[in-house]
Amino acid sequence: MTERNKQTLHIAWTVDDGPTKHTNDMVDVFKERGIPVTWYIQRNNLTKPWLPIYQKLQNAHGHEVAIHGIHPKKDHLSWFPSSKLPSFESMDSALEDLGEFYNELKTAGLRVKFIRLPYGLFTEINQRLVMAGAKTGVADKARDIIKGQAGDTGPTQTVAKEFKSLQAEIKKLGLHLWGGTSTDKVSVQSWEAESAGVGTGRTDNIPQIPKKMMEVSLPKRPSKTGSLVILCHDTSQADVKEVKRDIAEMETVAKATNTTIKYHTMSSMYKQVVGREP
Repeated sequence: MTERNKQTLHIAWTVDDGPTKHTNDMVDVFKERGIPVTWYIQRNNLTKPWLPIYQKLQNAHGHEVAIHGIHPKKDHLSWFPSSKLPSFESMDSALEDLGEFYNELKTAGLRVKFIRLPYGLFTEINQRLVMAGAKTGVADKARDIIKGQAGDTGPTQTVAKEFKSLQAEIKKLGLHLWGGTSTDKVSVQSWEAESAGVGTGRTDNIPQIPKKMMEVSLPKRPSKTGSLVILCHDTSQADVKEVKRDIAEMETVAKATNTTIKYHTMSSMYKQVVGREP
């Protein structure tokens, strides 16, 4: 291929829901290729033996820990109150646990910069709106809240106020709810593609990634670079195997399309895309 067809794709692999009995196997998958990873962890799963493992991943291998679940004992509680999802009773109680978990990780020497809500920000706000009494246009109302363009109806204002309290707290802690865009604004979801090895309602849109690689080099684009935040889980052996296959497939396509893949944690991706440290 000619020099002008060369392109670069920046990829941040992110892993949700650990630590679990499959986490070490997932660690091995990424270590084989020297890929740094951001691990979005569950507080209720983080027993003491896991702390030195994450410390070593951070300090010796360039990985990163991020916050996902924040309750000390319960798994996957929605940060926004919900009548359908397991959830905190109030946003205040969720933010109290967020602060406590952040300080626990900081005390353990883990440098945390990113958060991801257990069910995703958009889904949690949708469910909260329904609980608050919204009956129509819920998805549009949720997007407006995230954009800071909430209307003046009762349910919308209630949830918008809770969202603003979340934004204020994560700003105070120096955290980010970010999905790979060129700005540091809160995004509807904090990932752009997903790798899944199990059929639990997750999607696996990794096959779209080769297409994204090739789109990077289209002549109409002023830049031959692109970026992608990928979500996966370390909760099953099938997920471990799928991630390994997906990495191999992407690297095969990269070679065929004269693409250089550069791997990142969320922090280094943020610096690459936004232009400053998170």
